[in-house]
Amino acid sequence: MKKIIIFFVIILIFMLSGCVMDNFPEQKKTCPFECCYNDSTYLDKNCPDRLSCGEFLKCVNETNTNNQTTKENDLNTATKSTEQIDKNNPNTKSNSILACPYQCCEDYKGFENKNCDNKHYCDNGNCFLKDGCKYNNPSCGSQYNCENNVCILESEKCEFDQDCKDWEYCETNNACQLTSGACNTDSDCLSGLVCSNNYCEEETHQEINYGNALQDVFSITELKEYPFNCATPDYIKKWYYTDLNINTEEISFEARGVDVTIFVPEPNTEKLDLANQGKIILESYLPKIQDYFGPYPCDNLIVQAYSDAALGSPGSIIIGGDGGLNHPWLLGHELIHSYFFTGVYPEWFTEGPSSTVPFILLDDSRNTLESAGIGNTDLIILDDYKSGINTKLLDMDFNRPVCELSGMKSSYAGRYLILEYLYFNIGKENLLNIIRLAWEKYKYTNKKVNNADFCKAALYFTPEEQKEKVKEYLNYMLCGACD
Repeated sequence: MKKIIIFFVIILIFMLSGCVMDNFPEQKKTCPFECCYNDSTYLDKNCPDRLSCGEFLKCVNETNTNNQTTKENDLNTATKSTEQIDKNNPNTKSNSILACPYQCCEDYKGFENKNCDNKHYCDNGNCFLKDGCKYNNPSCGSQYNCENNVCILESEKCEFDQDCKDWEYCETNNACQLTSGACNTDSDCLSGLVCSNNYCEEETHQEINYGNALQDVFSITELKEYPFNCATPDYIKKWYYTDLNINTEEISFEARGVDVTIFVPEPNTEKLDLANQGKIILESYLPKIQDYFGPYPCDNLIVQAYSDAALGSPGSIIIGGDGGLNHPWLLGHELIHSYFFTGVYPEWFTEGPSSTVPFILLDDSRNTLESAGIGNTDLIILDDYKSGINTKLLDMDFNRPVCELSGMKSSYAGRYLILEYLYFNIGKENLLNIIRLAWEKYKYTNKKVNNADFCKAALYFTPEEQKEKVKEYLNYMLCGACD
């Protein structure tokens, strides 16, 4: 009986000890965060006054407890909470990493890494498509290749003319081709030409230096320029588009500081082809004529191709659009009238330079024009004037002095019997200097040039050993003006 009582006492002790252990659970750990509240693992840890325990066990202002919703605040809070964990209790770090709640998380402390695919990048929790054709952002067209993530037009490929360089056009086979007379390097040009500003031309003609001729011959020391009555583009546009109401196409370009506009009324393919050939001629002639005679007298050159007429004056050319506009001699003839025009010079000299100098321009530009496919380039100055004119019309007049002639007879005689005589006897450069000096005498004095002025200029540039012969010849042709 005694043994039975001891057994029940032992059982009762074990039962009572179990109840006591249930009433004393395992002791909690110290809170490693800024705060802990009702946590099954950590002891409670309160925040200072006016702060409460918010998300990520961070003490926050009570008014903001429910407003920590932006990505930036979440990330900042997570980062700082983790830093606190790392500092105080490294063993709890793994328990604090949270699943990424956004499209991506890259190197955000407190969140698991979550990357975008290789075509997107992560920015503030969002995945964005990377830039460039490699990612089809943007995509390249059919004529382009994606190279180094950049759309590059296939070599020599094009869809439109604007895909090519300014001096090229887009051929039907989607290849950029050089326009007539254009070039990229000297190798694109004919023999004897160089590639200058992407056009084939002779090497630049150097401006002729004639020293102190103005002062020596005409005692001109003050280079005061007088205004010329130059044509203006606005006036011409009004005339075409308002007064005449004609459908007109304009071709505009610049050549050696001169703004050129070619007006092509009632344009068609043939007229525009001629106008573009005229453009090539003027692009070659305008620099050279300024090398010969100095700066062009006007800021603008207006070319009108609306009739079969041929007229030239300062800053203006009216020339037929059916063959005149692309004629090297005729276009040069009217261009030179910008310097030498009616009412300023002796009658023979008004047409003389404009008839002789175009041959010099053509000779200096021959390769350029031929490489551009321009015709009528075989013209040359003839040492026998009777080979190049209607001798039946003028035969008897060539036995008379130029000063006694008038009209076309005077013009022909001035060209053949005076200027071309000087060309073959004292050379091209001396002839150009003589003509330039006559022009500048008028330019800087605003006074007419007479035969005596021309004689002075001619003898100044005539080599000493030829002066007596040239003076005797000019004296006869100009009725004693050289005495």
